[in-house]
Amino acid sequence: MAVNFAVVQAAAAASGNQDFTKTGFGTPKAAIFIVTRADTNGSFDNHAMMSLGFTDGTRHRVQHVRDENAATATDSLHRGTTDEVIQMFQPTSSTIEAEANFSSFGTDKVTITWGNTTSLAYLVTVILINGDDFDGQFVGDFASNASAEGTTVVDFGAGNRFRSDVIMFISHGSSFGDNNALDGDFALGFAARDPTDDSVAINNSINYFSDWNDTLGDPQVFVSSDRCAYNHDNGTGKGSVEITTISTDGFTATTKTAGSIVVGYLAMKFGGEQFRVWDFDTPTGTGNSTDGGPGFMPDFVMYGMSQSGTRDSSIVNNLAGSFGVSSFTADDAFSNVITVEDGVENTNTASICDNKPVNLADDDQTAGPSATFTSMAATGPELNWTAPKAMKWIGWGVGASAGFVPYPKPRGLDGGAIAMSGGLQ
Repeated sequence: MAVNFAVVQAAAAASGNQDFTKTGFGTPKAAIFIVTRADTNGSFDNHAMMSLGFTDGTRHRVQHVRDENAATATDSLHRGTTDEVIQMFQPTSSTIEAEANFSSFGTDKVTITWGNTTSLAYLVTVILINGDDFDGQFVGDFASNASAEGTTVVDFGAGNRFRSDVIMFISHGSSFGDNNALDGDFALGFAARDPTDDSVAINNSINYFSDWNDTLGDPQVFVSSDRCAYNHDNGTGKGSVEITTISTDGFTATTKTAGSIVVGYLAMKFGGEQFRVWDFDTPTGTGNSTDGGPGFMPDFVMYGMSQSGTRDSSIVNNLAGSFGVSSFTADDAFSNVITVEDGVENTNTASICDNKPVNLADDDQTAGPSATFTSMAATGPELNWTAPKAMKWIGWGVGASAGFVPYPKPRGLDGGAIAMSGGLQ
């Protein structure tokens, strides 16, 4: 098989080495790690905490955000590092509660090593990627040019020359220097080359922000249709970046909102596979609905989710209080979500994960939009929806359909996702 994806979940070990395994998968070449504070699928745990990291087996990046529960004013922090693939704060202090380093790739597994440990067995979602046609993967970060329309040229360096098909981005408004920073700032973005023009990139992103020491919570969300990274600064843009060129050895990032931000990335090349980054308007009716954003049958899909019904402008209301990531194949699906209630004097924050593509709880931890997996249809994933809302998401995916499907003009719907197909699930 050309490119393979597996999505697995396991409770965090108390210490030492831990394997995340998919029988028959083979040896991974890259892995993505998503963790909240939740330790039981479908149940809330106090405190909104999320870690997202990735590795290519040599280089690693992770970022983490935390919003403390039951505080008289928001106690929100963020942090990033190049040393670990998982990192979690103590829920009520600025010290690290748990962190894990990449150890190795082996047959059917990735192994991590826990450093700081916790008695709470977080449920860890891991995406494994391998295959003969997964012939390029590179992890790094860059500081964007501080001036609007200024550029930063990223070169992967000798021995890593390839033109990326899809690039996944994480940013939190600060460096990956393993230092705490005030405010809850967490952005996830995607960029993909347009198959009809190798050098042109299609971008989208979603950013969650919570202002530190705010007596009424006031979470904020910004869904972008044309940026790979956007970071807030209390309602205004701290900085935003668009990938304007994807070259044979890296990419060019152009600053759109003045201000330098540091952006981590996982660049991937999928050989002859179908791939796409797209915008997604979620359905408003219950029951089965197909997201046709990919235009092909994907093997893997990742969504960046919030309840925002707006793109390209910041929202500050209860719809901004739900933020999460969905990852699924035809075999396995997991959603990881944090919630921060809007407009309350004592903070009400929580984490929830679930073994289905969507469990996007409302900001006050009541039931929100959810969906179970139905099938990978000919044009995209089909989900069965309960309590849907009109939401703007982002996503990416990959699939093995013959020949590239050109991006529609105008492109896509609101929101975003990435999908891929072509291999063992």
